[in-house]
Formats: sequence, C-alpha cells, structure tokens
Amino acid sequence: MFRLLVTLLMTAVVGAIAAQPASAARIYGGQPKTGVPDEVVLALSNSGTAITRVTFHLDVSCGTDFESVDFGTTQAVDAIPDQLVGGAHYLVGGKVAAGRLSGTIVGADRVNATTWELMNVVLGGTVSKTKAGGTMAVRLIRTDESSGAILTQCDRTIRWSALRNPGVVYAGATSQNEPIVLELKTDRRHVSHVHVAWFAPCNAGGGWVAPHDEFDLQPFALSRTGAFSRTYRFNLGQGSSEIERFAGRVSRTKAAGTFQSDVTIAGTDASDSCATGKLSWTASTG
Repeated sequence: MFRLLVTLLMTAVVGAIAAQPASAARIYGGQPKTGVPDEVVLALSNSGTAITRVTFHLDVSCGTDFESVDFGTTQAVDAIPDQLVGGAHYLVGGKVAAGRLSGTIVGADRVNATTWELMNVVLGGTVSKTKAGGTMAVRLIRTDESSGAILTQCDRTIRWSALRNPGVVYAGATSQNEPIVLELKTDRRHVSHVHVAWFAPCNAGGGWVAPHDEFDLQPFALSRTGAFSRTYRFNLGQGSSEIERFAGRVSRTKAAGTFQSDVTIAGTDASDSCATGKLSWTASTG
C-alpha cells in the first residue's frame, strides 16, 4: 500500500464524469508496475479503432523542487481547445491502428495565485484483445500567469500496462475522477483484487494521496446478488491510523458502489485528520 502526503496542486473538476458512457465497448484496466505508482484506465470504441476515454493518475517528480500530482478523465476532442479550462483534460487524436495506439492528453491546472501548470502527455503503445501497454511521455511546464514566462519544466517517461477480460476486469472512475479497477476471479463469484486512486483533503491543508490503493491479496466473495461491503483498518505507525470502507455491487456488464477513507495523523507537535468523504464509483467491462 502506497501513501504520499503532499500539497495538492490541482483544481480538479470532480464528479463531472461520474456516469460512464455506455458506448465504450472495450475496457482496459490498469495494472500498476513495480516502482511506478500510477494508474490508467482505457476505454476504446466498439470497433477498437478509437480511444474514447482515458482515466489516469500521475505522480511526477523532478527532484525536491518539482513534484506534481494530476488525475482526471479525458474529453475526446479533434483539436486542442483555444482556451483550456482549469482542471479539465482533453484527449486529442486518440486512435488505434495496426495494433498501435496513440494520442495526446493536454490540460492546465492552477498551482497558486500567480502560477499555472500546463500538462502534455504523449500516449503510445500496443493493444490487443486482452491487454495493452506502452509509455506516457509527460511534460509539465509551470508559467507565470501575468507574463507567460516559463518558470520551470519537468519531463518524464512513464511505462503503463492494462488488462482486458470481459466479465472479469471492470474499470472506470470514482466521483473524484480517479481511476478504479476491479478484477474478479474467473468464477465471477469472488473479487480477486481492486486498485483505486484517491485523495483526502486534510484539515491542516494539503492532502493525503493514494496513487493506487490495492485491496485484498486474498479474494473475497460476492453475495448472491453480486454485492459486497468491506472495512479495512490500517496501523500506519507512530500513532497514525486509517479506516477505509469499500462497498458495491457487480453485475454482468457494470459495477458501482461507494468508497470512503479517513486518515488520522499523530505528530509530536500537532495532529491532523484527512478524509475523502463518501465517494461514488462506477466501472464497466467489455
């Protein structure tokens, strides 16, 4: 389980993509790679020739002076908008040809009262009927709002992978626009494991960020109606603790439910608490 306490840089547009489009027929759920705490969900058209949606969580660092956390669900567009909406993410030219996928994700977020961060992610890789994988070439540029001058820049290439298995792998987004992947065992009566990304604003400022929270190395059973409800308690050490509540229902083509995390941080000088509130999540398979 990975945890990172950072100051949130994004003015994310949360809840805007809570309902997953029914037209996305091919769903690929991200599998976090060793040492890379990033998550991605891909939705392809029924024909498999167009990327209709990407939900992602990126944690990018270029030393101690530059660390950025960004996440969201893309809107597919033909060209980059003349004016970017803060917190929105746009997928330009998302396509698949001869088993290779490509596209560019662009976005902008306010860092503080005078600084903006511009994001450009070139997505590349291969895709088959059962899996996809490749690289994301990430470029983050921070600019002064009044002059437009570039203040600093960060470039990183991140590897990603995802699986597709209709009826077994479900993937989508939370109401925070963070990715979620739920995988069943092949008997479809047990959840094998779950990856979910989330952030919890803290009372003292900043936030507690989980790039991919993984539930249950041991499978748990679904009820006869496909429902489940789980509570997890974690001792984070030095008096700090966390409680997570994860519930939902899985059907033949989709899954939905709620997630909540409450973190209590104990310190010698001061204590703090961080909470997501009750989030909703939806996922589909195909």
